[in-house]
Amino acid sequence: MGNANRRERSQDVPAQTAPASVPVPSDGSAGDADEKSIRAGEFADCPDLLNDIVEQKEVQQAVTKVLGELPEIYREVFVLRDMQHLDLAETAETLGLGQSSVKTRLHRASHAARGAHPDVR
Repeated sequence: MGNANRRERSQDVPAQTAPASVPVPSDGSAGDADEKSIRAGEFADCPDLLNDIVEQKEVQQAVTKVLGELPEIYREVFVLRDMQHLDLAETAETLGLGQSSVKTRLHRASHAARGAHPDVR
């Protein structure tokens, strides 16, 4: 009689299952003992993430194109200041220029980039 009751209960009560999860190593390596799980519901924003990735790639390609079209004296100042985040004094010292020359070249670089590509801000 005990087994019959168990069978009836298991048919009446739906089994509760845990959401599907995928183990993901926390540091990006496979088989790490310290893993966290990503639940299936956490992928709800996946289309937004994919759009962000595509947009970042497009921006990267546009910047690469613009930089490739700049004269070298402007490109090097732009890269040091805006991409490598050197301050004005560090950029001037690296290039062997005065700070006012760095400012002028940076201004001209942004002006040239905007002139060649009006959609660049």
